[in-house]
Amino acid sequence: MARGDHVFVSYTTYTHHGIDIGDGTIVHFSKATRSVRRTSVERFRDGRRLRRRAYRQCDAPDVTVARALRHVGRRTAVGAGYHLVFNNCEHFATWCKTVRPASQQIDAVFRTAAATSAKTLAQKGAVRIATRTATRAATRSVAHVAVEAASPWLLVADGLQLAAETCAARCGADPEEARSVGRGAGMLGSAAIGLAVAGPLGAGVSIGLWLLGEGVAACISDD
Repeated sequence: MARGDHVFVSYTTYTHHGIDIGDGTIVHFSKATRSVRRTSVERFRDGRRLRRRAYRQCDAPDVTVARALRHVGRRTAVGAGYHLVFNNCEHFATWCKTVRPASQQIDAVFRTAAATSAKTLAQKGAVRIATRTATRAATRSVAHVAVEAASPWLLVADGLQLAAETCAARCGADPEEARSVGRGAGMLGSAAIGLAVAGPLGAGVSIGLWLLGEGVAACISDD
């Protein structure tokens, strides 16, 4: 690790983040004290493996460290007090590196929820349309089965996508790189599930719904 690095340790269901000051200490936004603290690397690690998050673009180490040190002892960071979802340790560490607060672990969950909701609504609407517009019983049956295949099995693909993105992030990948890994897993998982349940037509429907979900998730992220 080097001065100004965004570092983190993984717990069972979450990760804890901070900024390496380069002198054996780390500045982090503590949930326990709800304040920005400066602690030793060993205490921050808590017996766990210390990892470094990669960035495609970020500010210089001196700038990052200066931002972190300015907040030591404060009960607010990034303009607000500690909040598990909207202003946590990852928001603070990312802000120190890029002056843009963000939490990959929270954003991934929100994107997945938005995508799943969009796909579920689209699937229900598609079933109604397929049932009403099909003129022959056989055609209606094929269309209905193909669209029905998207739910609930595509929830498995959503879970796979979230798991792949989270795993990549926990290995230290840049947030965009981690998201790309998740997208690849989600698309392949959706296609495989659709193909297994309803053949090529099911695969096409599944990929279409996956693309719809990604579009909605992208709009949520941009906002």
